[in-house]
Parts: sequence; structure tokens; C-alpha cells
Amino acid sequence: MTPPNAADLFACGNSKAGMQNANKERINEIILRESKNSSYFEAAAEKDKAATTKINLLKTKLRLPDSPANIAALECPTQLKIDKMISLRRTNSYHVVVDFDAFYINALLTQEKYTYCQDDPTRLLKDAPCCVGGKGRSVITTSNYVARQYGVRAAMGGWIGDKLVSELSNGTEHLYHLPHDFTLFKKISHDGREILEDYDPNLGMMSLDEAFCNLAPYMALRNEEGLSHEAASARLRLEKEKEEKAEKISPKKKQRLEDPDPDPDHGSERVTIDSIVATARQRIFEKTKCTCSAGIGPNFMIAKCASDINKPNGQCFVPSQNSQIMQFWGALDVGKVGGIGRVTTKYLKALGIEKIHELYSNAATIQFLFKPATASFLLRASLGFDDYERGSEERSEEEKRQADIGRKSISCETTISPTTNEATHYDTLRRIVLSLAEQISARDKPIMTKLVTVRLKFSTFNKFSRQATLDVPTNDENVINSKVLELYRAMKSDKGVNPTGGSMNLRLVGVAFGKLGRTSEINQDGAQNPITGWLIDTNRSKVLEEDDHDVITQSQESGDESDDCIVLGVGGGGEEQKGWQCTVCSFRNHNIDYLSCEVCQSMRENVRPQEISDERSKKKSSSSSSSSSSSSSSSSSSSNTSSNTSSNTSSNTSSNTSSNTSSNTSSNTSSTFRSTPLPVKQTTTWSNVKTKKQSFFNK
Repeated sequence: MTPPNAADLFACGNSKAGMQNANKERINEIILRESKNSSYFEAAAEKDKAATTKINLLKTKLRLPDSPANIAALECPTQLKIDKMISLRRTNSYHVVVDFDAFYINALLTQEKYTYCQDDPTRLLKDAPCCVGGKGRSVITTSNYVARQYGVRAAMGGWIGDKLVSELSNGTEHLYHLPHDFTLFKKISHDGREILEDYDPNLGMMSLDEAFCNLAPYMALRNEEGLSHEAASARLRLEKEKEEKAEKISPKKKQRLEDPDPDPDHGSERVTIDSIVATARQRIFEKTKCTCSAGIGPNFMIAKCASDINKPNGQCFVPSQNSQIMQFWGALDVGKVGGIGRVTTKYLKALGIEKIHELYSNAATIQFLFKPATASFLLRASLGFDDYERGSEERSEEEKRQADIGRKSISCETTISPTTNEATHYDTLRRIVLSLAEQISARDKPIMTKLVTVRLKFSTFNKFSRQATLDVPTNDENVINSKVLELYRAMKSDKGVNPTGGSMNLRLVGVAFGKLGRTSEINQDGAQNPITGWLIDTNRSKVLEEDDHDVITQSQESGDESDDCIVLGVGGGGEEQKGWQCTVCSFRNHNIDYLSCEVCQSMRENVRPQEISDERSKKKSSSSSSSSSSSSSSSSSSSNTSSNTSSNTSSNTSSNTSSNTSSNTSSNTSSTFRSTPLPVKQTTTWSNVKTKKQSFFNK
């Protein structure tokens, strides 16, 4: 029996930039030895067995008597698809991916306190194997290039990194662990982004250390209109400003920026993309003291792979001619392509496909073996053809919308110490929602979501996810939090996810927003409040930090609020956000209308059962009031709200009974976008929950 390979089981077993000369056999042996008998190893081994079973099914399908004929029949239509994609290639290579080198560790090494090794003041720390995180049983965030020679990389357990360095150096070296400093990381990332926005104000930051820039407009201004760097940058920023802001720009400023005088020393000189990117990288280094590498190509798929070629502190240019693209692209391993992960790489290698040129040569076979969506993606990957190179006539309305937004979804996951505490689980989920909201709010045009996904990883390393489609696209915090809680409870009661039905022992939770859309696409009058209206505000003295315990202060007010009400922060309009803390599970409920805890459903302190009945009676009487009074009480609500009695003038409001009232009248409920308070001991009914497919081969 073939011994297991760490690269097949773990992400940390795969090579990374800087690991070309590492002793892969010894690294594989140590990773497997140190991981054995752990829950993580057992879960990875089970997944590997499932992958092996599917590989056998693929090989069986290939051996069927009619398979050669079926593959031959696919040759012609597959070639037509290839010819079509080649004809749609861009004629220039102006797409750039800029990637900081070993970002987190190099950012820390710029600080004076990390100049020398603590146990050897004569040795520079940058010359020793070191990493960020990984202390004790935690996971390494990243490592420097010295440590990578010993096989130490991101996503690896810190204790494994310690063993690798100790054993492969024969005891002469040990791994230095540095703490995280996210304030520093964000500052350096922001400084780098500011420089790159001179070249592309609409760039996309895929993470703190990676930027995707389209320099085609900038290059056109430099070479076709003869503008200097300063004038071209000002023109690009003006165009973005005009798109983003509703108010008019002063005529003086507009004339100055729209008609900049060409630089007399530069007007006749053409610049190359190589020189522009090299200049940008040098500017980033001078400001941040951190090096970065870059890939330049006709699309982001190729540019992303090219950014790894000359790491660290280098760049790689791929011309736009098809022959030169294929010369570069075909020599890469299939696993280098974004979207081809560890499991798919194993499938392809089992079929004798290790390089991209082999994937291209077996295009018809791939179309025969894999499902249509997977086969279509692998065909594009074999050509280095980006989804967005297709003409507008080739795309669906959904794809056009995603291209405008820049991404299909946005997600965030957080690893926690394994715990069964449900208050901790939901509090973490809520913080993730706010984190995602902050990323969305960074966009100048607000975005809404219609699909919410919750991901959970148990202490056994088994992963599960559930998703639900919202009735109406929204970016309202309470609506999304309510749906996240429903999904969490649905997974808890699902025997397929949680066989015991008791508290779930989780080590990771995550949330994803899908089916993203512009606010203007959903609600023309812009009535709905953004999800982060209270997160970032010029009047706020403090932005919600990662640990929001610091911003919770006891309320000094007296009046109608319950004694257990606390101030949770300041809203976007300057109003205080109130809530109450459960005395049973300590969860901080952020809606004062809740009469029971969101997590444990214990009754709120200082609220008697009779008051709950009274509250329900009030709501029933409120819902039967006249439409004229409800119009004035809900004028601040969004016209997107789904209700049973609704306006007939708002096209986006779903309704069962229409009337001729104003479009501002949404419903008779007192708070349109607040999640409905859960009654004590209410059982949440769940439907329309879909399980996310875990692999390409689920039937």
C-alpha cells in the first residue's frame, strides 16, 4: 500500500514560494508523524479515502467500452470552445497582481524591537527561521523565507514547525514565534493601497497583502494622451469621484483635473507596464519597508500565478499573444491555478495530468469525465482564460452583475478554542457579520446580500454548512443576524450534523454573504439603512474593535428602559444602541425588544410572563390600526420590506394585499427591519435550507 502523502491530506503539506529547495521527503515524513492519532489527521484521512473512491469511479468510467467513442465525439465541440476563447483574449497585458512577500512576518521585522534575536543579540532576526503565530497548539499565519527552507509555512501547526526546524537543522536552529499586530498590518496594507490607487483607484484588495489592479486606463492616459503620472492619476481619481458622489464637483476643480497640462519632459515618451509596476513596487518599499512581488498578464488568473514566479521582491510579465501565454501557462503545475484545490489536483494527477499543458491536451477527456460546470472551469483553466474575458453577449445577467460588483460572494471564518458554549458561538458569528459588513461598507456604492451561509467546524474537524435565501435582499444587521441564528439552530437540531442533538463542540465558525447586489439595483429610493450605519461614523469617538467588550458602558439613563438595559455603542445618526445581557448565558442581546435571550431563550430579567402576554396583545392591536397611522409610524422603514399589507406604488415591496398608499408606507409593523422578538420557548421552524456541495462529484 502506498504511504500517505502530506500534500494529499493537509494544506500545509503543499509547497509555497521559497520552498523550492526544501527536503520534501523528510518534511512529508515529519508532518505525518506529528499529525498522526489526532482528530485532524483522522478527518483528513477520511476525506482522502472518499477522494480515492471517486478516483476509482473516474477510472472505471474511462474503461467502459463506449468511452473512447464518447470522448472522440467531444473533440470537435471542445475545440470550438477553445477557438472561441482564444479569439476573445485581450490584446494587452495590463492586469497586475501585487502581493507582499511573507507579509505578516516582514511587517513585524520592520519594527526595531524585532531587529535582533532575543536569545542572541548579535544575530539579526530576519536571518533566523521565524514565523507569526503558532505558539503552543495554534496555527502559523506565515513564515519568513529562511523558515520555508525547513518546510515551515502558513496553515501549519506551530508544534510541527518547531519539529521541522529542529530536526532538519540537526538541532542547530529553532523557530522563533512572533505575536500578531493587526494594527501594524492594517497600516502597512493601507499605505501600500494608497500608492497603488494612483494607478488604479478601483483596485480590489483580496486580502491585506494582495491587490488586483487593472492598469489599462492608466496606460492609455500615459501613452495615448501623453499625460504625466500625476496628471493621469488625477484624471483617474476624478472619474471615480464623479461616479461615486452625487454632489457636483466645482467647475474650477473639474477643469483643472479634466484638462491637465501634459508634462513637457514626458509627453512624447512612451512608458512600459514593466517599468510602471517596478516604480510602484519601489514606492511601496520606500514607504513601508516591506518588499512585494508582482505578476503582469492579460487577465488576473494569469497575473496571479505570475506573481509567484519571481518571489521574493520580483515581478513577472506575461505577454498577451496566445503562443506566449501558452508557453508560460502550460509549464505550470495544475495546482497553481486558483480554483484547483488539493482534492481536484489529486483527481487530475490520478488521471496522469500534472501540468497545465497536459490538462489542455486532454480537454475532451475532462469534458467526458467531469460534470459540466467543473469541466467548463477546467477548460478555461487549461487556457488561462479568465471568466470576465468573455464578451457581454456571452454572459448571463447574473454574471454581468457579479462583474460589476467585482466578486460573487464575501465570507469570513474565525477559529476559536473548542467550546460548547452557545453564547460564544453566536457572539462570534455576530462579530463576523459585522466584519463582513465593514468590508462591504468600504465600497462607495453599498451592496446588499440575498444569500446567507453559516459554516461550522466541529472539534473533530468535520465541516458542515447551511445556507438560506432571504425574502428580500438586505444589508440590515438585525435581519442577517436573525437568519444566522436560525441557521445555527437548524444545524444544531439536524441529526446529520449534530447526532447527539445537544450543544455543539465547535472550533471554527464562519458566515458568507452571497448573491450580492448594488443598493440601487434593489431599492431605487435608497430608503433602507446600510448594515454598518452605526459602525463607522464621523461623530463616533470610537469604532467597534475586534473585541467589542471595550465599547460597552453601563447606561446612566433612567426611564422606561428595563434595569438590565446597557448602552452598546452609538448609531450612525448619533443615537445610542441599547441592549440587554442575559443573566443565564451572558450573551449580549442587541435588541431591547427581545423578551427572551437569542441564544438560550431564557426569559429576560425584570420581565414577568404577564408582561410578555401584554406585549403580544399590544402588537396585535397595533397591527389592526388604520393605514394612515401606520404610514407615519413607519416612514423611516425601507420599501423593500416583505409584508401582508403593503403599498401598491413600490415595485420592490412583496405584498399579499395592495393599496394605493404612498411608497414610503411599508407595513403595519412598528420596526420594519428589526428581527421579530422571539417569544419564550418558541421553536424556530426552518425550511428551504440547502446543504452546500462539498466536492465536484456529489450526485
